[in-house]
Amino acid sequence: MKKKITIVTILIILALIYGAIFYVIGTVSSIQISKIPISQYMSNILLNKIKPLDIIQNKSELIHIIKNPLLAIKQAFSINKTVFLIIMIIVTILVLYRLAMITIFNEQIFNYLGFNKLIKDKKGTFGTSKFADAKDINKMKKQKTLENEKGIILGSIKKPYTLESLKKYNTKYRITIGPKVKMLNGHAIVVSGSGAGKTFNFVLTNAINAIRDGVNVLFTDPKGELFKTLSKYYEQNGYTVRVLNLINTEKSDRFNPLSIVENELDVVTFIDVLFENARSLESTGVNDFWDTGAKDLLKAVILYIKATYSEEKQNMGEVYDLIIESANIEQMDLLFDDIDDDTAMKRAYKLFRNSEDKAREGIILGLGLKLQIFQHKDIRKLTQSNDINMYDLKTKKSAFFIIMPDTHNSYNFIPSIFMNFLFIKLPYLHDNTSDEKIKNTKLRIFADEIANVGKIANLKNVITTLRSRKIDFFPIYQNIAQIKEVFGKGWETITGNCDTFITLGVNDEETSEYISEKLGKQTIKTISKNKTDGLTKIASVKRWSISEQQRDLMQPSEVKRLNKFKCIAFIRGENPLLLYKYPFSALDEYKEIKKLEININDYVPVYQRQKEPEETKQENKQFVLSKQPAEPTEVIEKEDQNQEQQKNHTEQEQEKETHQEQQEKTNEEIILDIMEDDDEDII
Repeated sequence: MKKKITIVTILIILALIYGAIFYVIGTVSSIQISKIPISQYMSNILLNKIKPLDIIQNKSELIHIIKNPLLAIKQAFSINKTVFLIIMIIVTILVLYRLAMITIFNEQIFNYLGFNKLIKDKKGTFGTSKFADAKDINKMKKQKTLENEKGIILGSIKKPYTLESLKKYNTKYRITIGPKVKMLNGHAIVVSGSGAGKTFNFVLTNAINAIRDGVNVLFTDPKGELFKTLSKYYEQNGYTVRVLNLINTEKSDRFNPLSIVENELDVVTFIDVLFENARSLESTGVNDFWDTGAKDLLKAVILYIKATYSEEKQNMGEVYDLIIESANIEQMDLLFDDIDDDTAMKRAYKLFRNSEDKAREGIILGLGLKLQIFQHKDIRKLTQSNDINMYDLKTKKSAFFIIMPDTHNSYNFIPSIFMNFLFIKLPYLHDNTSDEKIKNTKLRIFADEIANVGKIANLKNVITTLRSRKIDFFPIYQNIAQIKEVFGKGWETITGNCDTFITLGVNDEETSEYISEKLGKQTIKTISKNKTDGLTKIASVKRWSISEQQRDLMQPSEVKRLNKFKCIAFIRGENPLLLYKYPFSALDEYKEIKKLEININDYVPVYQRQKEPEETKQENKQFVLSKQPAEPTEVIEKEDQNQEQQKNHTEQEQEKETHQEQQEKTNEEIILDIMEDDDEDII
């Protein structure tokens, strides 16, 4: 826009200059001078016989022409054509010369035009990098790489409007990655510093576009801002909403990790993830040995519980209790002695049992420490049953939120287990179902602050398998250092497996250098000026030279100074895009969504919703009774109710005692009970 204004201004100035010249020529050429000798004219002036302007014979006509510039310009074209042409050539040469001097040598004009004294060389001797221009963008749109509506919103060619009356113009300039683009995967990695607007300008914006595209979504949600903003709107659009809230577990749907453990391989994966993320002592040689034994013991116990416990008791709280209550080696032996040797649980237990006595006690103690998180009442309650069925993300319209605390990582293992099994179970479901609806259901995973999720096994390679299963993954990091910390030496594999790379602004040196290098090199022309003064100013000589040099498309310092309203997007095989960020407030739905925001603590988990109607009914009944005067019959009824309640209470106490007696049965009796059931399958 600045360049266009400047060019228009220059054209207007040139028009005014030529108009003024024509005006002067026309005015001068219309003057009619009386034919008297100069000597007589001067004599008459000295004798005050005439005034100086009396020599002009057509004063009134001249005044009329002066007052009407168009008449003067018209008069200019009536003079001798040869004279007029000579005058115009001389004037044009002078004007062009002056403009050339200003354009080439005036640094202020150059900076104002936005060139900053950099002229790109089309030959590209030292590099051909450039930002995508209008021609490149149109080409990508024809190839369906870019669109305006569907897909992942990258940004906008022009700054988006946030006024309601102007939002209708935003779509025209919006840039999205087309959902049907060929030869590209749908994954995009976002690397932006804190405060750059990752949530507001990328996640929230694309969360709404996901509804337009009709895809399912999973969000990792630090602090719960996404759930607060989006949950009700998703419900209104027909989505099943579930939340795993690790900040306030009382307001969370339950997730039982053992519910997704379906075979021995799942058990191994579960244990590896748990140990990788568990809070434990620093690793030493001895502890490494104990870890191996602890894994064998935990594997045996989990398989035992999956085989012998009722479904509602198959959870990690029961696993922890069994390990602690059976800390005595002899008691553990009683559990496994009569189990068939040709079972996975028995083989795992035998590996543990082959350790020395002292080592075994240390292994049990160490395992108890690793699982001590399951001492806590809130975690036991959170993991005792399952309301979050990850298969829903492929079988029905669903939106899942994982709310994580940003002040500690004590619960990291829970979202880590969920994500690890998600990347195993959903591809398996996709590959082994004949239901075309499931195969065609798309899922987008927005993993904000994914570094806080915990370890995700083999993520570098898993990403490559998701595209064919209609799963798009969007990991979001604060900087390159975070990626290196998570993936170590092979960190570039994660960026290489995402065909789109987005940055909304960074402030650290390492990330800015990486982005600068990723943008590439360009070839520029540099202009130098030499001026040699002669004997007079008119005789001074100006010389200039042009040379080619290499330059970063954006230097690291320039990357760090990127306009706060802009972002950079890299798409494999295309020139990088320098775009305006597309804020959540620029969406048409923004106003409606803001009205639907909820307080996270007002959310009612699924298992509480199922109890609500009956509980509410009882509470209302008690309230009504308390407000009415008691009739004799009501008093009798109330006494009967009290007796019934006391009876029920006594029965409940008896049930508790019976349950405690059953818990106190010896392990030998439990084994005998199991053996009496011939149809029971141990493994």
